[in-house]
Amino acid sequence: MMNRNRINAPTKKVTDPSYFTECQFVLEPSVYGLMKLATAAGWDPRHAATAIAVLAAQIAFNEMETKVDGYILAD
Repeated sequence: MMNRNRINAPTKKVTDPSYFTECQFVLEPSVYGLMKLATAAGWDPRHAATAIAVLAAQIAFNEMETKVDGYILAD
């Protein structure tokens, strides 16, 4: 039985042309859930989506250190 509280690991190498598509597919439920939470709290969907994208880019490019449950997401 799959644990719904986790994100599945990639099954393809980063050089595989379908790697990005698989990554989107795996992350979609989590991002959708985050968007639902944000809009339910009253945030405009376009602003929430933009904020999520900016925060994700900052984390990916090590411009921001984010800690979640004791884990550091950026190197």
